[in-house]
Amino acid sequence: MKKNVLSNILALAVFTATFLLVACKQIPTGEIFEVKNDEGIAINYMVIDGDAKQIEVVGKFIAEYQNTYAGTIVVPPNVEYEGNKFTVVAVGKNAFAYSENLRAVHLPSTVVELKGNSFGHCPKLNKITLPEHLQIIGVCAFQNSNAIDSLFIPQNIKVIRERAFEDSGCKYISIPVKIDSVGDGAFSKFRVNKPLIINNELLAFPQAYSSSYSIPENVVAIGDHVFNDCSLRAIVIGENVKRIGSHAFSRCMGLDTIVIPNSVERIPYNCFSGCSRLESCTIGNNVKSIGWSAFQSCTRLKKIHIPSSVIEIEGLAFSGCRHLVNISIDNGLREVGDKAFEDCSDLSTISFPNSLKKLGEEVFNKCESLRNVELSDSMEVIGKRTFKGCTKLVNVRFPKTIKDVGEEAFAECESLKEAILPVGLDSLSRLTFDRCKSLNKIVLPPGIKELCTASIRHCESLMYIEIPLSVNKIGAQAFGSGGKAVLTIKMESAEAPECHGDAFMFRKVNLLIPRGSKDNYIWAKGWNGTGTPTEY
Repeated sequence: MKKNVLSNILALAVFTATFLLVACKQIPTGEIFEVKNDEGIAINYMVIDGDAKQIEVVGKFIAEYQNTYAGTIVVPPNVEYEGNKFTVVAVGKNAFAYSENLRAVHLPSTVVELKGNSFGHCPKLNKITLPEHLQIIGVCAFQNSNAIDSLFIPQNIKVIRERAFEDSGCKYISIPVKIDSVGDGAFSKFRVNKPLIINNELLAFPQAYSSSYSIPENVVAIGDHVFNDCSLRAIVIGENVKRIGSHAFSRCMGLDTIVIPNSVERIPYNCFSGCSRLESCTIGNNVKSIGWSAFQSCTRLKKIHIPSSVIEIEGLAFSGCRHLVNISIDNGLREVGDKAFEDCSDLSTISFPNSLKKLGEEVFNKCESLRNVELSDSMEVIGKRTFKGCTKLVNVRFPKTIKDVGEEAFAECESLKEAILPVGLDSLSRLTFDRCKSLNKIVLPPGIKELCTASIRHCESLMYIEIPLSVNKIGAQAFGSGGKAVLTIKMESAEAPECHGDAFMFRKVNLLIPRGSKDNYIWAKGWNGTGTPTEY
């Protein structure tokens, strides 16, 4: 009897275990499944923790940028699937992104995270209910979704990641004034109807303002793109502001004057670019760097003073400031970046402090009015095409510290008359003085080793040059195409340097060589086409 009872109990236990195993199938992490909500709309989910029975909403894509969620979506807090009861804790990456006809989404209180681009690029999304326990809004979560009517961000939010609301906006937003972490550009180009300040940082500003605005005293930072494309005529930045974001004031077409306080240490990338009416800018005495394109195309800017605190002017910083005529630079500046003053067509003169060591590439390219340049006594590098196309440049004094002059550095400087190059220069780079039609004097330093391709080409006014003993190579067309005038070249070396066959192409040459070295030149490759040399 006891045996029968035990057998029955054992059989029942086996049956129950088998039933539960079949009825409650273990769903592995990463599996995606579809379940309809109470309204009969199918929603895709992915298991993110099989043991904890946690899932996130995922997308229903039929093409790379075509998600099929539409209308109003109500996400339930719990979902049953294959005998398992799951809790919805997140909206996954790209879950509702690119849903062209999505209009409203209601999220349950169980959701704590919106992952990257979860609601990005939804042009018709005008209503979303964010759960009270939401803690994280991911990268680009609402990027380019700009039809939202009202946005209530819960008090429990801890993190808003980079570019979360970039290029989006809403008519009304409620958001905590303090959040643990707000990523760079989180509200970049965010459209609002009143200034948005979080963690003492001004993050968004309404474009409708058109007169003037004073930054509140509690603000210590101005975010990216905050005043971008605004109509303000005057903006007062208080001494409490320590940081300004990129593009912060770009294309403020009405702005005519600005004072950057001493509390700011950097003028960032594109900060004032395209401010076409900006005539006056005062740079604070603690600014250390002026960023890439910071004042690019400020076409009415006439003068600028660079204080001694500035150690670097980055590329394109003042490019296209066509009416800039007065630049005063205090001692302290060490480097000027590529194209920093490119196309400043009214600039006629500039003097650099002794602290400056490097001019980048194309710094003064197409500065057509530039006549005089005073290089610093500690200058080491002149970059490629730095003065190319400065057609009125007459005089440049090369300091003794120069070690490198880049390709085409003075190409097309049609008014340049002389160039006395310093000791320490190893070579004359490709096209350095190409098409310098007025150049009638060039002094090569002892120690220079190479005259590169076309380095002194089309210099039709040059009639005499001395080649130092140290030169061991002359490149293709180095003195080519110099017009009808005869070029007298005095060689210091009795041994003919290596010379390209067309180094003197289309140029008449009178060659002076040391006594007793005629045979060395007559039979040397590249020199045999220069005619009979004259010994001295």
